[in-house]
Amino acid sequence: MIDDKPSSEPEQEALANVILALGKPSFYRALLRFAKVVCDFEHLSVFGFTPTLMPRIEVLEGLEDASITSLSAQSYMGFGYHHADPALARMRQLSLDSGAPAVLTLWARDISDAAYRRDIYERFGLDGRISILGRAGENWRSVNFYKHSQKGGLTHADVAAISKRAFSLFAAEVRHLELVGETSGLADGKPPVAFFQALLVEIAPALSHREAEVCAHALQGKTGEGTALELEIADATVATLKRRAYAKLNITNLNELFAICLAAAARRSRRL
Repeated sequence: MIDDKPSSEPEQEALANVILALGKPSFYRALLRFAKVVCDFEHLSVFGFTPTLMPRIEVLEGLEDASITSLSAQSYMGFGYHHADPALARMRQLSLDSGAPAVLTLWARDISDAAYRRDIYERFGLDGRISILGRAGENWRSVNFYKHSQKGGLTHADVAAISKRAFSLFAAEVRHLELVGETSGLADGKPPVAFFQALLVEIAPALSHREAEVCAHALQGKTGEGTALELEIADATVATLKRRAYAKLNITNLNELFAICLAAAARRSRRL
């Protein structure tokens, strides 16, 4: 279960707040505060995309001046700058690849369209953005973090830090959407069963191979019946294995299982 004692490590405390905010209106604020702790980001936007990759504004957050995020996003859509956004080409490329989510970095200085560069970035003193691109349900989403030039601008260390945490952060995004009922089933961009199974072995070596396997399938969104069919075991056996695993992990439900895996993934990323 999640330890509710204050952490001595700011990142761990910020991550705990992200987990606790899953399914709540405060989720994206908590996600931005986590990015603030890790890389000093101050603005966040989330865009959803139709099957034809037409963007729509989903979330806008700002820690100091939220109007910057809002005005920037409105200009992005209103002036059609999304047509020049390299994220679209990246998503088309990723559509042929099961390795999403992916990280895209856009430095303002590299934008050849002067109006796009001025209206979205220079106007607000933003140095650029780092985006996590992935699927939620059938559609693509882009979770974008922005940094001010006066804060030192984007660095390669920022890119490395977000890249190491991309799987964990996007998994949290997908889980949040599931909890608020905005997507059914897990995305292709969700970490594979093997990823979850390896984390579970790391978290709880006492789990049997089958117990970890059943829990990993549950984290991928499979029903007990679906897991039973894939593993060629009885439904009742799946339920028993899951119950035993939960007892060993001292948890009672899938949300708690997801939370400890997310925390473990974050710890792993800091060791890379």
